[in-house]
Amino acid sequence: MLNWHKRQLQKHINFDYENRINHLESDVADLKALVMAQKIEAIHSGEFESYEVQGVESVQPESAYSLAIELAKKGAHAESLVKECGLSRAEADLIVAIYHGVYKG
Repeated sequence: MLNWHKRQLQKHINFDYENRINHLESDVADLKALVMAQKIEAIHSGEFESYEVQGVESVQPESAYSLAIELAKKGAHAESLVKECGLSRAEADLIVAIYHGVYKG
């Protein structure tokens, strides 16, 4: 009987974790969509042509994200990504959250 209760509790815990993961994945997808919408809006308004990065004349947006991801993987904080890659604070926060393990989706 005790084993049955343990199995039921484990099923409940697994279901709860799956629910949480699904919500986090949904939140991350929403954030990605928001960032992309803002990026598209900035491109259309002419505000988003390239990023200035220290020591480099300019970096295309995709390269700036790649650099930011590499820096985040090495432990860089959002402030560093804003300064070094020219990202918005929201973009930097998202990248840091993902690559510092806050989101495990």
